[in-house]
Amino acid sequence: MTSKNTLRTKLFRLIKWIAFIFIILCIASYFLNQGFKSKYCGFHRLYKDSIENVMLYKFEPDSFNYCRCGDSLILSKNHISSFVQKWNNSYSIGPIKGIPRFTLTVKMRNGCNRKFNTYGNAIKDYNSFGFKFLCEDDFFESIWNKK
Repeated sequence: MTSKNTLRTKLFRLIKWIAFIFIILCIASYFLNQGFKSKYCGFHRLYKDSIENVMLYKFEPDSFNYCRCGDSLILSKNHISSFVQKWNNSYSIGPIKGIPRFTLTVKMRNGCNRKFNTYGNAIKDYNSFGFKFLCEDDFFESIWNKK
């Protein structure tokens, strides 16, 4: 009986070690993958030649839980070029949640639309991952104020 118990004990320890190593590998894989996703997830470059126009909408809070889209503005070719450059040079800052200041609708020449939400110098595409522009000023606020 004792040899059976020691064999069971050794087998149980081996299973515990395999499970422990498997869990460690899963956790390490998760964190490595999260670092990769936070750097690259949701980022798709824009090309100014493929953009037909860009509409900028200002969000105006009506109440605590509701915002409506206010006035709109069509960006000039210079603003579109500057926006494309800033978007392509932006860097990831992780997930963003909140009420955006502006919403952009980028109409592409192939008929597709891309929507962006802005939060000061931070901007996000279709998902929750935000990107930060490499400028000090609030780019969209300055465009809006010049209108």
